[in-house]
Amino acid sequence: MANPSLQIGNGKWAIKEDSLLGYTELGNNIAPVEIDMTRATAGTRVNPQGLVETVELLGSELVTNGDFDNGATDWTITAGATITDVATISTTGSMVYISSDTANLVNGKSYKITLTATRLTGTGLLAFTDNLGNNITGTPLLDSDGELTYYFTAQADITGFGFKRHNSGTYSWELDNISVKESTKNNLARVDYTGSTSSLLAEPQRTNLVTYSEVYGAGTFFSSTVGSTIDNTTSTSPSGDSNATQITSTGQGKIQSGALSLTQNTDYVLSFYAKNVDATLVSSRVLATGGSGGSNLTSVNYQSEISTTEWTRITHIFNTGTNTTCFVYLSSNLNIGGTLQLWGAQLEVGSYATSYIPTSGSTVTRNQDTFTKTGISDKIGSEGVLFYDIAALSNDLTNRVISLNDGTASNRMMLYFNSASNTIAVAGTGYSISYILPDETSFNKVAVRYKENDITLWVNGQKRGVDIISVVIPTFTALKFDSGSGNSSFYGKIKALKLYKTYLTDSELITLTS
Repeated sequence: MANPSLQIGNGKWAIKEDSLLGYTELGNNIAPVEIDMTRATAGTRVNPQGLVETVELLGSELVTNGDFDNGATDWTITAGATITDVATISTTGSMVYISSDTANLVNGKSYKITLTATRLTGTGLLAFTDNLGNNITGTPLLDSDGELTYYFTAQADITGFGFKRHNSGTYSWELDNISVKESTKNNLARVDYTGSTSSLLAEPQRTNLVTYSEVYGAGTFFSSTVGSTIDNTTSTSPSGDSNATQITSTGQGKIQSGALSLTQNTDYVLSFYAKNVDATLVSSRVLATGGSGGSNLTSVNYQSEISTTEWTRITHIFNTGTNTTCFVYLSSNLNIGGTLQLWGAQLEVGSYATSYIPTSGSTVTRNQDTFTKTGISDKIGSEGVLFYDIAALSNDLTNRVISLNDGTASNRMMLYFNSASNTIAVAGTGYSISYILPDETSFNKVAVRYKENDITLWVNGQKRGVDIISVVIPTFTALKFDSGSGNSSFYGKIKALKLYKTYLTDSELITLTS
Protein backbone atom coordinates (compact mmCIF):
# COMPACT_ATOMS: atom_id res chain seq x y z
CA MET A 1 0.00 0.00 0.00
CA ALA A 2 1.37 3.39 -0.95
CA ASN A 3 2.32 5.74 1.82
CA PRO A 4 1.15 9.35 1.90
CA SER A 5 3.81 11.90 1.12
CA LEU A 6 4.35 15.57 1.77
CA GLN A 7 6.69 17.02 -0.78
CA ILE A 8 8.48 20.36 -1.00
CA GLY A 9 10.35 21.07 -4.23
CA ASN A 10 11.72 17.69 -5.19
CA GLY A 11 12.32 16.52 -1.64
CA LYS A 12 9.97 13.88 -0.23
CA TRP A 13 9.37 12.03 2.98
CA ALA A 14 6.95 9.23 3.72
CA ILE A 15 4.68 8.61 6.66
CA LYS A 16 4.60 4.92 7.45
CA GLU A 17 3.14 3.10 10.44
CA ASP A 18 2.40 6.41 12.14
CA SER A 19 5.96 7.71 12.08
CA LEU A 20 7.89 10.29 10.08
CA LEU A 21 10.76 8.32 8.61
CA GLY A 22 12.76 11.12 7.03
CA TYR A 23 12.98 11.70 3.30
CA THR A 24 14.46 10.72 -0.01
CA GLU A 25 15.70 13.49 -2.30
CA LEU A 26 14.42 13.05 -5.83
CA GLY A 27 16.94 15.14 -7.67
CA ASN A 28 18.30 18.65 -8.31
CA ASN A 29 19.82 18.65 -4.81
CA ILE A 30 16.77 20.44 -3.44
CA ALA A 31 16.49 19.85 0.28
CA PRO A 32 13.02 18.92 1.55
CA VAL A 33 11.17 20.95 4.12
CA GLU A 34 10.06 18.91 7.10
CA ILE A 35 6.69 19.70 8.67
CA ASP A 36 6.61 19.57 12.45
CA MET A 37 3.48 18.26 14.10
CA THR A 38 2.28 19.08 17.61
CA ARG A 39 -0.16 16.76 19.40
CA ALA A 40 -0.99 16.25 23.04
CA THR A 41 -2.68 12.86 22.85
CA ALA A 42 -1.54 11.12 19.70
CA GLY A 43 -1.12 7.48 18.97
CA THR A 44 -4.16 6.32 17.04
CA ARG A 45 -4.57 5.32 13.46
CA VAL A 46 -7.43 3.93 11.42
CA ASN A 47 -6.61 0.63 9.73
CA PRO A 48 -7.92 -0.66 6.36
CA GLN A 49 -11.02 -2.10 8.03
CA GLY A 50 -11.87 1.28 9.54
CA LEU A 51 -10.87 0.19 13.04
CA VAL A 52 -8.66 2.07 15.46
CA GLU A 53 -5.25 0.73 16.39
CA THR A 54 -3.35 2.23 19.30
CA VAL A 55 0.34 3.10 19.17
CA GLU A 56 1.77 3.15 22.68
CA LEU A 57 5.09 3.40 24.44
CA LEU A 58 5.36 1.18 27.52
CA GLY A 59 7.54 1.96 30.50
CA SER A 60 9.51 -0.53 32.60
CA GLU A 61 7.78 -3.26 34.58
CA LEU A 62 6.52 -1.97 37.94
CA VAL A 63 5.53 -5.31 39.46
CA THR A 64 8.30 -7.50 40.80
CA ASN A 65 7.72 -11.26 40.69
CA GLY A 66 4.39 -10.89 38.90
CA ASP A 67 4.57 -14.51 37.70
CA PHE A 68 5.15 -15.73 41.31
CA ASP A 69 8.11 -17.88 40.23
CA ASN A 70 9.73 -16.78 43.52
CA GLY A 71 6.66 -17.56 45.56
CA ALA A 72 5.49 -14.68 47.76
CA THR A 73 8.71 -12.64 47.41
CA ASP A 74 7.92 -8.89 47.04
CA TRP A 75 4.23 -9.49 47.79
CA THR A 76 2.23 -8.82 50.94
CA ILE A 77 -0.47 -11.34 51.77
CA THR A 78 -3.40 -11.00 54.14
CA ALA A 79 -5.62 -13.68 55.65
CA GLY A 80 -7.55 -15.54 52.99
CA ALA A 81 -4.84 -15.29 50.33
CA THR A 82 -1.99 -17.66 49.46
CA ILE A 83 0.89 -17.59 46.99
CA THR A 84 2.71 -20.61 45.63
CA ASP A 85 3.43 -20.46 41.91
CA VAL A 86 0.14 -18.55 41.52
CA ALA A 87 -1.81 -16.22 43.83
CA THR A 88 -5.11 -17.43 45.23
CA ILE A 89 -7.66 -15.17 46.90
CA SER A 90 -9.78 -17.68 48.75
CA THR A 91 -13.27 -17.98 50.18
CA THR A 92 -12.31 -17.14 53.76
CA GLY A 93 -12.83 -13.57 54.94
CA SER A 94 -14.97 -10.99 53.21
CA MET A 95 -12.37 -8.44 52.04
CA VAL A 96 -8.91 -9.92 51.52
CA TYR A 97 -6.20 -8.82 49.13
CA ILE A 98 -2.66 -9.28 47.93
CA SER A 99 -0.49 -6.29 47.12
CA SER A 100 2.84 -5.49 45.56
CA ASP A 101 4.58 -2.72 47.50
CA THR A 102 7.02 -2.16 44.63
CA ALA A 103 4.40 -0.92 42.13
CA ASN A 104 3.99 2.76 43.01
CA LEU A 105 1.76 4.73 40.63
CA VAL A 106 1.87 8.48 39.95
CA ASN A 107 -1.11 10.81 39.81
CA GLY A 108 -2.04 11.73 36.24
CA LYS A 109 -0.05 8.98 34.53
CA SER A 110 -1.69 6.20 32.52
CA TYR A 111 -0.98 2.52 33.07
CA LYS A 112 -1.50 -0.78 31.31
CA ILE A 113 -2.45 -3.75 33.51
CA THR A 114 -2.29 -7.32 32.22
CA LEU A 115 -2.91 -10.53 34.14
CA THR A 116 -4.24 -14.05 33.86
CA ALA A 117 -7.33 -14.57 36.02
CA THR A 118 -9.34 -17.70 36.79
CA ARG A 119 -12.54 -17.74 38.85
CA LEU A 120 -12.26 -20.93 40.89
CA THR A 121 -15.58 -20.85 42.73
CA GLY A 122 -18.65 -18.63 43.10
CA THR A 123 -19.57 -15.46 41.21
CA GLY A 124 -18.06 -12.63 43.29
CA LEU A 125 -15.86 -9.89 41.85
CA LEU A 126 -12.33 -8.68 42.51
CA ALA A 127 -11.22 -5.05 42.83
CA PHE A 128 -7.87 -3.40 42.07
CA THR A 129 -6.37 -1.92 45.24
CA ASP A 130 -3.45 -0.04 46.73
CA ASN A 131 -1.29 -1.61 49.46
CA LEU A 132 -3.86 -0.69 52.13
CA GLY A 133 -6.69 -2.44 50.37
CA ASN A 134 -8.38 0.73 49.07
CA ASN A 135 -10.05 0.47 45.68
CA ILE A 136 -8.12 2.30 42.95
CA THR A 137 -10.37 4.94 41.37
CA GLY A 138 -10.78 4.50 37.63
CA THR A 139 -10.26 0.72 37.53
CA PRO A 140 -13.13 -1.66 36.74
CA LEU A 141 -14.24 -4.62 38.82
CA LEU A 142 -12.70 -7.85 37.61
CA ASP A 143 -15.44 -10.29 36.67
CA SER A 144 -14.09 -12.45 33.81
CA ASP A 145 -11.58 -15.23 33.29
CA GLY A 146 -8.70 -15.31 30.85
CA GLU A 147 -5.76 -13.19 29.79
CA LEU A 148 -7.00 -9.70 30.64
CA THR A 149 -5.83 -6.19 29.72
CA TYR A 150 -6.97 -2.96 31.35
CA TYR A 151 -5.92 0.69 31.01
CA PHE A 152 -6.47 3.42 33.57
CA THR A 153 -5.15 6.85 34.59
CA ALA A 154 -4.12 7.27 38.20
CA GLN A 155 -6.19 9.96 39.90
CA ALA A 156 -3.87 10.13 42.93
CA ASP A 157 -0.41 8.90 43.95
CA ILE A 158 -0.81 5.21 44.75
CA THR A 159 1.52 3.12 46.90
CA GLY A 160 1.50 -0.54 46.04
CA PHE A 161 -0.79 -2.44 43.74
CA GLY A 162 -2.97 -5.47 44.30
CA PHE A 163 -6.37 -7.12 44.38
CA LYS A 164 -9.06 -7.84 46.91
CA ARG A 165 -12.46 -9.47 47.11
CA HIS A 166 -15.20 -6.99 46.34
CA ASN A 167 -18.14 -9.00 47.62
CA SER A 168 -18.86 -11.05 50.72
CA GLY A 169 -19.88 -14.67 50.37
CA THR A 170 -18.23 -17.80 49.08
CA TYR A 171 -16.02 -17.40 46.02
CA SER A 172 -12.34 -17.53 45.07
CA TRP A 173 -9.96 -16.42 42.32
CA GLU A 174 -6.55 -17.47 41.01
CA LEU A 175 -4.17 -14.85 39.54
CA ASP A 176 -0.91 -15.10 37.60
CA ASN A 177 1.37 -13.16 35.22
CA ILE A 178 0.54 -9.75 36.72
CA SER A 179 2.12 -6.78 34.95
CA VAL A 180 1.79 -3.02 35.41
CA LYS A 181 3.57 -0.61 33.06
CA GLU A 182 3.24 3.09 32.35
CA SER A 183 1.55 3.62 28.98
CA THR A 184 2.17 6.78 26.99
CA LYS A 185 1.07 7.80 23.53
CA ASN A 186 3.58 9.13 21.04
CA ASN A 187 3.42 12.47 19.25
CA LEU A 188 3.74 11.14 15.72
CA ALA A 189 1.51 11.79 12.77
CA ARG A 190 -1.57 9.67 12.29
CA VAL A 191 -2.40 7.82 9.12
CA ASP A 192 -5.83 6.82 7.82
CA TYR A 193 -5.84 3.51 5.93
CA THR A 194 -9.56 3.33 5.15
CA GLY A 195 -9.23 4.26 1.47
CA SER A 196 -7.45 2.60 -1.41
CA THR A 197 -4.28 4.42 -0.36
CA SER A 198 -3.21 5.80 2.99
CA SER A 199 -3.52 9.47 3.89
CA LEU A 200 -2.38 11.86 6.58
CA LEU A 201 -5.19 12.53 9.07
CA ALA A 202 -5.76 15.96 10.67
CA GLU A 203 -8.65 16.31 13.11
CA PRO A 204 -10.07 18.97 15.44
CA GLN A 205 -9.90 18.86 19.22
CA ARG A 206 -12.55 16.54 20.60
CA THR A 207 -13.41 15.12 24.03
CA ASN A 208 -14.83 11.63 24.58
CA LEU A 209 -17.50 12.18 27.23
CA VAL A 210 -17.85 8.43 27.82
CA THR A 211 -15.69 7.82 30.90
CA TYR A 212 -15.39 4.04 30.37
CA SER A 213 -15.23 3.54 26.62
CA GLU A 214 -14.30 -0.15 26.67
CA VAL A 215 -15.76 -1.53 29.91
CA TYR A 216 -19.52 -1.61 30.45
CA GLY A 217 -21.73 -2.64 33.37
CA ALA A 218 -21.98 -1.78 37.07
CA GLY A 219 -19.78 1.14 38.11
CA THR A 220 -19.04 2.34 34.57
CA PHE A 221 -20.53 4.93 32.19
CA PHE A 222 -22.94 2.44 30.60
CA SER A 223 -23.96 1.05 33.96
CA SER A 224 -27.54 -0.12 33.39
CA THR A 225 -28.27 -3.48 31.76
CA VAL A 226 -32.04 -3.94 31.64
CA GLY A 227 -33.17 -7.39 30.52
CA SER A 228 -29.68 -8.45 29.53
CA THR A 229 -26.49 -10.07 30.73
CA ILE A 230 -22.98 -8.90 29.87
CA ASP A 231 -19.49 -10.36 29.72
CA ASN A 232 -16.68 -7.83 29.37
CA THR A 233 -13.97 -10.11 27.98
CA THR A 234 -15.69 -12.53 25.67
CA SER A 235 -13.94 -11.79 22.42
CA THR A 236 -11.15 -9.90 20.72
CA SER A 237 -12.07 -6.24 20.23
CA PRO A 238 -10.87 -3.95 17.43
CA SER A 239 -7.91 -3.05 19.68
CA GLY A 240 -6.66 -6.63 19.44
CA ASP A 241 -7.19 -7.21 23.16
CA SER A 242 -9.67 -9.61 24.75
CA ASN A 243 -11.86 -6.82 26.07
CA ALA A 244 -14.97 -6.78 23.91
CA THR A 245 -18.28 -6.67 25.75
CA GLN A 246 -20.84 -9.33 24.87
CA ILE A 247 -24.48 -8.60 25.64
CA THR A 248 -27.21 -11.24 25.55
CA SER A 249 -30.86 -10.24 25.80
CA THR A 250 -33.06 -11.86 28.44
CA GLY A 251 -35.88 -9.41 27.81
CA GLN A 252 -35.48 -5.78 26.76
CA GLY A 253 -31.82 -6.27 25.83
CA LYS A 254 -30.67 -2.83 26.99
CA ILE A 255 -27.29 -1.44 27.95
CA GLN A 256 -27.45 2.27 28.70
CA SER A 257 -25.96 5.24 30.52
CA GLY A 258 -27.45 6.97 33.51
CA ALA A 259 -28.93 10.45 33.19
CA LEU A 260 -26.47 12.77 31.40
CA SER A 261 -26.54 16.56 31.66
CA LEU A 262 -25.82 17.74 28.12
CA THR A 263 -25.79 21.26 26.71
CA GLN A 264 -28.99 22.51 25.12
CA ASN A 265 -29.21 23.20 21.37
CA THR A 266 -25.90 21.42 20.73
CA ASP A 267 -24.88 18.80 18.17
CA TYR A 268 -23.46 15.56 19.58
CA VAL A 269 -22.16 12.42 17.91
CA LEU A 270 -22.53 8.93 19.40
CA SER A 271 -20.32 6.23 17.92
CA PHE A 272 -19.30 2.71 18.92
CA TYR A 273 -18.12 -0.54 17.39
CA ALA A 274 -20.48 -3.53 17.11
CA LYS A 275 -20.31 -7.11 15.81
CA ASN A 276 -23.22 -9.51 15.51
CA VAL A 277 -23.33 -12.96 17.09
CA ASP A 278 -26.93 -14.00 16.45
CA ALA A 279 -29.03 -10.85 16.85
CA THR A 280 -32.02 -10.43 14.55
CA LEU A 281 -32.98 -6.99 15.89
CA VAL A 282 -30.97 -4.36 17.75
CA SER A 283 -31.04 -0.59 17.91
CA SER A 284 -29.24 2.30 19.55
CA ARG A 285 -30.94 5.48 20.68
CA VAL A 286 -30.65 8.68 22.68
CA LEU A 287 -33.66 9.44 24.88
CA ALA A 288 -34.23 13.00 26.11
CA THR A 289 -36.06 14.33 29.14
CA GLY A 290 -36.67 17.98 29.93
CA GLY A 291 -37.79 20.38 27.23
CA SER A 292 -39.80 18.18 24.87
CA GLY A 293 -39.45 15.36 27.43
CA GLY A 294 -39.12 11.64 26.84
CA SER A 295 -38.57 11.81 23.09
CA ASN A 296 -36.01 9.92 21.03
CA LEU A 297 -33.45 12.44 19.79
CA THR A 298 -32.07 9.72 17.56
CA SER A 299 -32.73 6.02 17.07
CA VAL A 300 -30.85 3.71 14.74
CA ASN A 301 -31.65 0.07 13.94
CA TYR A 302 -28.18 -1.27 13.15
CA GLN A 303 -28.71 -5.04 12.94
CA SER A 304 -28.44 -4.97 9.14
CA GLU A 305 -25.10 -3.10 9.33
CA ILE A 306 -23.21 -5.61 11.47
CA SER A 307 -21.88 -9.04 10.53
CA THR A 308 -20.56 -11.98 12.52
CA THR A 309 -17.02 -11.59 11.13
CA GLU A 310 -16.24 -7.86 11.01
CA TRP A 311 -16.53 -5.01 13.49
CA THR A 312 -18.59 -2.05 12.26
CA ARG A 313 -18.53 1.47 13.65
CA ILE A 314 -22.07 2.69 14.25
CA THR A 315 -22.45 6.47 14.19
CA HIS A 316 -25.40 8.78 14.66
CA ILE A 317 -25.72 12.52 15.21
CA PHE A 318 -28.31 14.33 17.30
CA ASN A 319 -29.13 17.81 18.54
CA THR A 320 -30.26 18.23 22.14
CA GLY A 321 -32.74 21.02 21.33
CA THR A 322 -34.31 22.33 24.54
CA ASN A 323 -33.55 19.14 26.44
CA THR A 324 -31.25 19.14 29.45
CA THR A 325 -30.99 15.44 30.35
CA CYS A 326 -30.34 12.49 28.06
CA PHE A 327 -29.98 8.72 28.33
CA VAL A 328 -27.70 7.01 25.81
CA TYR A 329 -28.37 3.40 24.76
CA LEU A 330 -25.73 1.32 22.98
CA SER A 331 -28.26 -1.48 22.79
CA SER A 332 -32.03 -1.50 23.02
CA ASN A 333 -34.69 -3.71 21.42
CA LEU A 334 -32.27 -6.63 21.21
CA ASN A 335 -34.34 -9.73 20.51
CA ILE A 336 -34.72 -12.17 23.43
CA GLY A 337 -31.82 -14.63 23.33
CA GLY A 338 -29.99 -12.46 20.81
CA THR A 339 -26.31 -11.73 21.38
CA LEU A 340 -23.97 -9.06 20.03
CA GLN A 341 -20.57 -7.62 20.94
CA LEU A 342 -19.73 -3.97 21.67
CA TRP A 343 -16.56 -1.92 22.13
CA GLY A 344 -15.13 1.58 21.87
CA ALA A 345 -18.01 3.92 22.74
CA GLN A 346 -17.59 7.65 22.11
CA LEU A 347 -19.84 10.64 22.75
CA GLU A 348 -18.45 13.95 21.49
CA VAL A 349 -19.67 17.45 20.70
CA GLY A 350 -19.69 18.01 16.94
CA SER A 351 -21.48 17.46 13.67
CA TYR A 352 -19.41 14.42 12.62
CA ALA A 353 -17.55 11.61 14.34
CA THR A 354 -13.78 11.70 14.74
CA SER A 355 -11.39 8.83 15.33
CA TYR A 356 -11.73 6.89 18.54
CA ILE A 357 -10.46 8.34 21.86
CA PRO A 358 -9.99 5.60 24.53
CA THR A 359 -11.03 6.34 28.13
CA SER A 360 -10.73 4.38 31.35
CA GLY A 361 -12.34 6.27 34.23
CA SER A 362 -12.50 9.89 33.07
CA THR A 363 -13.21 11.94 29.98
CA VAL A 364 -10.23 12.30 27.61
CA THR A 365 -9.49 15.17 25.22
CA ARG A 366 -7.50 14.71 22.03
CA ASN A 367 -5.94 18.04 21.00
CA GLN A 368 -6.29 19.21 17.42
CA ASP A 369 -3.67 18.17 14.89
CA THR A 370 -1.44 21.07 13.91
CA PHE A 371 1.20 21.19 11.17
CA THR A 372 3.52 24.11 10.59
CA LYS A 373 6.95 24.95 9.22
CA THR A 374 8.45 28.43 9.39
CA GLY A 375 11.68 29.97 8.11
CA ILE A 376 11.45 28.42 4.66
CA SER A 377 11.58 31.53 2.47
CA ASP A 378 14.43 29.98 0.49
CA LYS A 379 12.17 27.05 -0.38
CA ILE A 380 9.28 29.26 -1.59
CA GLY A 381 9.77 31.38 -4.69
CA SER A 382 7.89 34.42 -5.94
CA GLU A 383 6.33 32.06 -8.44
CA GLY A 384 5.40 28.41 -8.24
CA VAL A 385 2.66 25.88 -7.54
CA LEU A 386 1.04 24.63 -4.33
CA PHE A 387 -0.64 21.25 -4.90
CA TYR A 388 -2.49 18.77 -2.73
CA ASP A 389 -4.59 15.63 -3.06
CA ILE A 390 -7.11 16.18 -0.31
CA ALA A 391 -10.48 15.29 1.23
CA ALA A 392 -12.52 17.07 3.91
CA LEU A 393 -13.69 15.18 6.99
CA SER A 394 -17.16 16.66 6.57
CA ASN A 395 -19.02 19.23 4.49
CA ASP A 396 -19.44 21.27 7.67
CA LEU A 397 -19.56 24.79 6.14
CA THR A 398 -16.42 26.07 7.86
CA ASN A 399 -13.11 27.41 6.52
CA ARG A 400 -10.34 24.77 6.68
CA VAL A 401 -7.11 26.30 5.41
CA ILE A 402 -3.61 25.39 4.26
CA SER A 403 -1.62 28.56 3.62
CA LEU A 404 1.66 30.02 2.50
CA ASN A 405 2.31 33.12 4.63
CA ASP A 406 4.89 35.26 6.39
CA GLY A 407 3.88 33.97 9.82
CA THR A 408 0.88 36.28 9.97
CA ALA A 409 -2.45 36.74 8.23
CA SER A 410 -1.29 39.99 6.60
CA ASN A 411 0.59 38.36 3.72
CA ARG A 412 -0.78 34.98 2.79
CA MET A 413 -2.15 32.76 0.08
CA MET A 414 -4.80 30.31 1.26
CA LEU A 415 -5.82 27.13 -0.56
CA TYR A 416 -8.80 25.82 1.38
CA PHE A 417 -12.27 24.37 1.80
CA ASN A 418 -14.42 27.40 2.51
CA SER A 419 -17.70 27.97 4.32
CA ALA A 420 -19.84 27.42 1.22
CA SER A 421 -21.02 23.85 0.63
CA ASN A 422 -18.54 21.61 -1.22
CA THR A 423 -16.37 24.56 -2.25
CA ILE A 424 -12.61 24.77 -2.74
CA ALA A 425 -10.94 28.19 -3.03
CA VAL A 426 -7.68 30.11 -3.28
CA ALA A 427 -7.62 33.55 -1.72
CA GLY A 428 -5.27 36.29 -0.57
CA THR A 429 -5.16 40.07 -0.29
CA GLY A 430 -7.45 41.44 -3.01
CA TYR A 431 -8.24 38.19 -4.82
CA SER A 432 -10.30 35.00 -4.58
CA ILE A 433 -11.11 32.09 -6.90
CA SER A 434 -13.56 29.36 -5.92
CA TYR A 435 -14.94 26.18 -7.45
CA ILE A 436 -17.84 23.94 -6.39
CA LEU A 437 -16.75 20.30 -6.03
CA PRO A 438 -19.04 17.33 -6.56
CA ASP A 439 -18.13 16.15 -3.04
CA GLU A 440 -15.48 17.69 -0.81
CA THR A 441 -15.34 14.56 1.39
CA SER A 442 -13.98 12.59 -1.60
CA PHE A 443 -10.35 13.07 -2.63
CA ASN A 444 -9.74 15.91 -5.08
CA LYS A 445 -6.48 17.02 -6.69
CA VAL A 446 -6.15 20.77 -6.32
CA ALA A 447 -3.37 23.20 -7.31
CA VAL A 448 -2.83 26.95 -7.39
CA ARG A 449 -0.24 28.37 -9.79
CA TYR A 450 1.02 31.79 -8.87
CA LYS A 451 3.31 34.60 -9.94
CA GLU A 452 2.96 38.38 -10.19
CA ASN A 453 -0.32 39.29 -11.92
CA ASP A 454 -1.17 35.66 -12.58
CA ILE A 455 -3.01 33.23 -10.28
CA THR A 456 -4.98 30.22 -11.54
CA LEU A 457 -6.85 27.42 -9.75
CA TRP A 458 -6.72 23.85 -11.06
CA VAL A 459 -8.98 21.02 -9.85
CA ASN A 460 -9.04 17.44 -11.10
CA GLY A 461 -7.33 18.06 -14.42
CA GLN A 462 -8.91 21.37 -15.43
CA LYS A 463 -8.45 25.09 -14.87
CA ARG A 464 -11.37 26.35 -12.77
CA GLY A 465 -12.83 29.78 -12.06
CA VAL A 466 -11.70 33.19 -13.32
CA ASP A 467 -7.96 33.85 -13.52
CA ILE A 468 -6.48 36.62 -11.36
CA ILE A 469 -4.55 39.09 -13.55
CA SER A 470 -3.61 41.77 -11.03
CA VAL A 471 -1.83 40.61 -7.91
CA VAL A 472 1.39 41.14 -5.97
CA ILE A 473 3.00 37.99 -4.54
CA PRO A 474 4.39 38.73 -1.06
CA THR A 475 7.41 37.04 0.45
CA PHE A 476 6.29 33.76 2.03
CA THR A 477 8.31 32.23 4.85
CA ALA A 478 5.95 29.60 6.29
CA LEU A 479 3.64 26.76 5.37
CA LYS A 480 0.82 26.22 7.88
CA PHE A 481 -2.28 24.14 8.24
CA ASP A 482 -4.28 27.23 9.19
CA SER A 483 -4.97 30.75 7.87
CA GLY A 484 -1.59 32.08 9.01
CA SER A 485 -2.86 33.54 12.27
CA GLY A 486 -3.81 30.33 14.07
CA ASN A 487 -7.50 30.18 13.15
CA SER A 488 -9.45 28.26 10.48
CA SER A 489 -7.28 25.18 11.07
CA PHE A 490 -7.24 22.53 8.39
CA TYR A 491 -9.06 19.29 9.18
CA GLY A 492 -9.09 16.55 6.58
CA LYS A 493 -7.11 13.82 4.86
CA ILE A 494 -4.09 14.42 2.62
CA LYS A 495 -2.55 11.88 0.25
CA ALA A 496 0.06 14.31 -1.06
CA LEU A 497 1.14 17.94 -0.67
CA LYS A 498 3.73 19.45 -3.01
CA LEU A 499 5.21 22.92 -3.26
CA TYR A 500 7.08 23.81 -6.46
CA LYS A 501 9.31 26.84 -6.96
CA THR A 502 8.71 26.41 -10.69
CA TYR A 503 5.87 28.02 -12.68
CA LEU A 504 4.43 24.85 -14.22
CA THR A 505 2.85 24.86 -17.68
CA ASP A 506 -0.81 24.18 -18.36
CA SER A 507 -0.02 20.69 -19.64
CA GLU A 508 2.06 19.96 -16.54
CA LEU A 509 -0.79 21.11 -14.29
CA ILE A 510 -3.27 18.95 -16.21
CA THR A 511 -1.00 15.96 -15.58
CA LEU A 512 -0.41 16.89 -11.93
CA THR A 513 -4.09 17.29 -11.05
CA SER A 514 -5.61 14.53 -13.21
